[in-house]
Amino acid sequence: MLSKSVFLLAGAGFAVAQSISSQCSSTLVTIAGSPDSACLNPSGIVQIALTNSNSSIIPAVDSWLTGLCALGPCSNSSLQAVATNLTAGCSSELASLGLTPNGSTNLTVYLEEAYPTLRQVLCLKE
Repeated sequence: MLSKSVFLLAGAGFAVAQSISSQCSSTLVTIAGSPDSACLNPSGIVQIALTNSNSSIIPAVDSWLTGLCALGPCSNSSLQAVATNLTAGCSSELASLGLTPNGSTNLTVYLEEAYPTLRQVLCLKE
């Protein structure tokens, strides 16, 4: 469950490596620029996605996590907005990752349950 959360929360960045529809691509750009996703450090996710396949991804992930953990946690309303937009614009892509939401409500519930624990684990220091 935790690994699915990682892919879901960072899916915008990792989806670049896949063949995605123009609708989903547009949705990801919209989500990344949205105030609702600011708490997820979307610019750090973009840096992960842009990491050259011949380079280590660790510095980009470390930078994303540093930025993510410096930000306040996402509110449930922010998570709901991200889930709603992601479900509406990227349903096929989510299904190809094994994430077949039965509507944005189920995805929202999943995010609201997984996000606090995932964030706590990712932001642990030492």
